[in-house]
This record gives sequence, structure tokens and C-alpha cells, in this order.
Amino acid sequence: MKILILSQSEIEQLLPMQECIAVMEEALSALARGEMHQPLRMVVHPPEAAGVIAMMPAYRYGAAAVFGLKAICVFPGNPEIGKDAHQGGVLLFRGDTGEPLALMNASAITAIRTAAVSG
Repeated sequence: MKILILSQSEIEQLLPMQECIAVMEEALSALARGEMHQPLRMVVHPPEAAGVIAMMPAYRYGAAAVFGLKAICVFPGNPEIGKDAHQGGVLLFRGDTGEPLALMNASAITAIRTAAVSG
């Protein structure tokens, strides 16, 4: 089994804004049509931990069914040590077997996706 791993720079190269706008239009339309299952995010903040973890799952129905999970840690003190406060990944899994397909940099996807939804 192979898992595709995409870094921030690879996401930026492979997901141009114009294409992401079209992808987000389709994704939001699929959600409105009931072709997606997207429960509320779950945030875990352990007492005395330096950060939190948030998990955002989703499922797309159909012939090419897929599970997705965005998991991020937010550490407010990270900028003081030269690191991004948000760290995380987007995981994709086959909808028919659950096999992992990809692990992608969440910060890059989030930045492009957020702007694309506005577009």
C-alpha cells in the first residue's frame, strides 16, 4: 500500500487558486445536496497542556467514496520559537476499505481553501 505525502510547497504547486475555487464550489454544492457527511469538529484541550488538538472529519458518499480528516494542533507559544502556531495534516482514506491514501500539509490546504471559498 502506498500513501501519498504532500508537503506545503507541493500543495502550493499542485493546488492553484483557480482550480481550488472550482473544487470548493463542487465540495460545497455536494454538501448542500447531502452527498457529504460532516459532523462538527472536536477540540481536545487537556488541562495544563501547551496546546490543543482539533479534529474535523468528513465523508463523501458515492462510487468514489472517501473519508477525510483534518487534524491540527494549535500551540499559541510556537511563534516565540520560530514555528507556526498551527501544525497539522489532512488525511484521506478509501471509503470502501479504509486504507490510507494521502497525508497532506494542513496549513497549505487551509490557506488556499479559505481564500478559494471567498472567491
